[in-house]
Amino acid sequence: MKSSFTLKSFLSALAAFVFLAAQAASAFAQCAMCKVSVQAGANSSANPQAVAQIFNLAVLVLLIPPVLIFAALFLVLLRYRKGADERDAGRLKTASALD
Repeated sequence: MKSSFTLKSFLSALAAFVFLAAQAASAFAQCAMCKVSVQAGANSSANPQAVAQIFNLAVLVLLIPPVLIFAALFLVLLRYRKGADERDAGRLKTASALD
């Protein structure tokens, strides 16, 4: 039962992320140096809009691994915390049975 809840919450979060990413296509942000670099490269290119889009996609691709690592660490810590709470509850039951 817990795994289906986790899967449902993961799929909901994924759907929300995809929806928001699709809606914010024109709102991708870059640092000032990156923007100047892309504009300089785009000025020498035949299709400057394609260069900017490719750069935005590259930024998103480079963002994926840190986000996945952070999410994995968060899930591991969350599971460990839940396990510790259950162990503490078991100790309390054992201690009350001994009294």
